[in-house]
Amino acid sequence: HSTSLLLPDARIINGGAKQSSYQILTPGYLQNGPRPTIATAPSELTLGDEFDVTSNDASVITHLNMIRMASTTHAVNYDQRILKLPFVTHGQTMHCTLGTNPNVAIPGYYMLFALNAPSRSPRTMSAITRNITDKPIVRTLFFFIGLF
Repeated sequence: HSTSLLLPDARIINGGAKQSSYQILTPGYLQNGPRPTIATAPSELTLGDEFDVTSNDASVITHLNMIRMASTTHAVNYDQRILKLPFVTHGQTMHCTLGTNPNVAIPGYYMLFALNAPSRSPRTMSAITRNITDKPIVRTLFFFIGLF
C-alpha cells in the first residue's frame, strides 16, 4: 500500500505501509544551480485560450508543464498526466496556449512548472473545472513558494 507523489516544490514523497512511514526524495537535478521562478500566471482560462506567464528567468526556460495533482492508491496513480504547454518567449513573458481537448486536460488540480535545462522551478497551482455552460476552464489558485 505504498504510494509516491510529486510535491509542489518538485521533490517526491514516498509513503510506506506503516501509517507514519514516509521519506522525501530530492532529485539531484534540483541542486543543479538556480531554479527558474514563475512571477505571474493568469487566474482564469478556458481550454484553447492563449495566455501569458511571466518570469525573470524566461530566457532560460525551456518547458512549461502542467502536471495533474495525484490520486494514488495501492501504488497506482490514476490521475497521472502532464500537459506540455507550447509557448513563445518575448522578454520576460512566455506566451502559451492551453490545449482544447477536455479528454486530455480533464477537470481537476494541476501544478504549473517552469523548467530550464538543469533544474525545475517552484510552481503555481491551477485548477481545471467546468462552469455552468459545461465548458472547462483553468483557474490559478495560489503560488507555493518555499512550502516544504
